[in-house]
Amino acid sequence: MSEQNSYEKGEYPSLKEKRDAFRNQYVQALISGEEKRYQMPQLSLQERERRWNSVRQKMAQRGLDCLIVHGDSGKYDSMMANIRYLTHIGGHGEEGYGVFPLQGEVTVFIVYLSIWWMTAQNWVTDVRTGPPSWSKSLATCVQEKGLESRKIGLVGMGSMQGYGGLSEGRFPLGVYNRLHELLPHATFVPADDILEEMRLIKSAEEISCHEKAAVMGDAAVRAMATAAKPGIKEYQVYSRVIESMMDLGSEHPVMFHWEAGSRVHHAGKFPAWRALEPGDVIVNEISPRYCGYWAHPHQPMSVGKPAPIYLELFKVLLEGFHAGFEAMKPGNSLQDVDRAYMGPILKNGYDFLHPCIHGLGLALPEFPFTRMHDLPELVPDDEMRIQPGMVFAYEPMICTSDQRIGIPLGDTVVIEEKGARRLSTRQLEFIIA
Repeated sequence: MSEQNSYEKGEYPSLKEKRDAFRNQYVQALISGEEKRYQMPQLSLQERERRWNSVRQKMAQRGLDCLIVHGDSGKYDSMMANIRYLTHIGGHGEEGYGVFPLQGEVTVFIVYLSIWWMTAQNWVTDVRTGPPSWSKSLATCVQEKGLESRKIGLVGMGSMQGYGGLSEGRFPLGVYNRLHELLPHATFVPADDILEEMRLIKSAEEISCHEKAAVMGDAAVRAMATAAKPGIKEYQVYSRVIESMMDLGSEHPVMFHWEAGSRVHHAGKFPAWRALEPGDVIVNEISPRYCGYWAHPHQPMSVGKPAPIYLELFKVLLEGFHAGFEAMKPGNSLQDVDRAYMGPILKNGYDFLHPCIHGLGLALPEFPFTRMHDLPELVPDDEMRIQPGMVFAYEPMICTSDQRIGIPLGDTVVIEEKGARRLSTRQLEFIIA
């Protein structure tokens, strides 16, 4: 009788051991160049070093030895912004955690596409699967780095000023509690502001991504104007707009809010199963993204001649748009922009529904922003000044005094030394298709 083999004796590698061995071989193949990377938009390693050095300086000032960064696919992947900012990993519905030490290798935990993410970017090579226990994976990683008794900043505990409904954070309570149990000697503190302050000022590479997204936005506006005809279903126009953005390489998901009909006031809906009719007005928020960076045009239009009130509203709105745009200069506050834009609108007896400006980057929206007059706690500190390198979604809106009819007009703008620059090349007009 032959001697029992290792399998029959139960002496065989576990599935985890096999996966770890394969992963280690794959990492070495990537490093050596034997394994080719996917051709996706990439920011440079110089951009990575700029970010990592600056974040680590801020960590050192706060006495932090590590950051644990939470991210999820909420709000069209916007909630992955902090992980993506540090690691280039995010988008397409991804979620996970990043472990960012003051010194040493950066680690990312995601749901299951760890091998793919190692080929999709070249910023980090330590990409692991987090489930079934995020907290155990994170704690083990912290212990591997020798940081189990150190001061750790948690990113995901609450954003500055709470814009986007994030004042109370999104860090899962179960993971938070379990980390305290698994790392009883660590000190945990909130640290969202470190990354949000870093993300305020965009580099030349980031602005270039916004510019590419703006090209997709212009194409989307053209596609909408071409497709919107009487008898065409709303969802058919919507699909043509989505297709135009994806055809130019936009990431998915995109954000595209819509409203169409004879009485519209703000794009807060999705397309209906109804055919467009002559005189229908279409308002929208169209948001493609390149390498994670958003563009955010708003383009009012109508199917044939609209009711006269819409053209009157647009005339006043355009005056307000230009006034606010001129005020969008370094040294001014966001409230200065707010007041400038509102001047012509209020002078003509009209009203507005939402802030005319908010930050834009890897998240939509992101800090900073102007007022929401029904949420006074979200009015920003007037001491904050506009600076070169900031990128904004500038989206003035006008409505009748009863707030039943209105239209927005918006664009993506970057702040330069002498003032704001629109990233869209389209003419600011009310399109009559």
